[in-house]
This record gives sequence, structure tokens and C-alpha cells, in this order.
Amino acid sequence: MTSLLAQQPWHDGFHWWFPLIPLAWFLVFWLVVIFIARRFWWRGGWSGGPRGGAPSAEAVLGQRFAEGQIDEQEYRARLQVLRSSTPERR
Repeated sequence: MTSLLAQQPWHDGFHWWFPLIPLAWFLVFWLVVIFIARRFWWRGGWSGGPRGGAPSAEAVLGQRFAEGQIDEQEYRARLQVLRSSTPERR
């Protein structure tokens, strides 16, 4: 039995690359964490929408109409211009 153990490749201790295995898993773990963080949190949350970005032109127009800065006729005219000049989304 002792001679069988002596013939195994690990009979003289660990190889020089043994500490690299946990380091590789540590690297894989942090790459996954960074990927998830960049994909979901840093780009606008789980919904994928903008978070804290500039409001759209329609939102600004609606806000101005709600505050009474423009009347309904001007609101509808400007909204029609915005919607006709906006490229179609795919």
C-alpha cells in the first residue's frame, strides 16, 4: 500500500500551481459580480430604463402644459411636431 501511494504524482506535496486554483475562482467570482453590476445597476436598474437621466422632450412638454406655461392648442401642435420628427423605434 505504501508503494502505491509513493507512485502517485502528489507524493512530494503540492505543485507550484496549486495556489492559482483559488485565485482563478476568486477572479471568476468578481468578473461575474462586475458583469451583473454593469448590466443591471449601472445602466438604469433592473427595468433597463434611464435612471436620473434627462427627461424626454414629450415629458418636458407635458410638464410645461401641466404647469400652465402653454395652452392646449400649443401643446397639441408641439406634440404633433415632436411625434412626426421622432424616428421610429425598432
